Amino acid sequence: MARGADIDSGPPEPRQNPILLGQKAAEDTFLQSFNSGRLAHAWLVTGPRGIGKATFAYRAARFLLAHGTPRIGQGAGQGAGLFGDALPALEGLETDPASGVFRRVAAGGHADFMALEPSWDDK
Repeated sequence: MARGADIDSGPPEPRQNPILLGQKAAEDTFLQSFNSGRLAHAWLVTGPRGIGKATFAYRAARFLLAHGTPRIGQGAGQGAGLFGDALPALEGLETDPASGVFRRVAAGGHADFMALEPSWDDK
């Protein structure tokens, strides 16, 4: 493969994409809900094709898999840590692409994550 040949292949698939552009309001709303300790059990993500819905969903899932368990049902700063200590409010949905959570979700092999994706036959 020639150097730089993958540049023309387009953006990575949503499950492998660490970057989400143009959806700061959606991320801020999700993060505010998470930090408040009142994250809804489901979110409906809608909009036109190609705006980043799937990328946002994978980003939120990776974030929750990496950070979500201790804070569920607890308000931010209300003794949600492992030893009853307050957890700081998190400021972004980024998950390090080198982390185990990111790599397992990208590979489709995280034990606590299942993506339902449509399939079709071109015939």
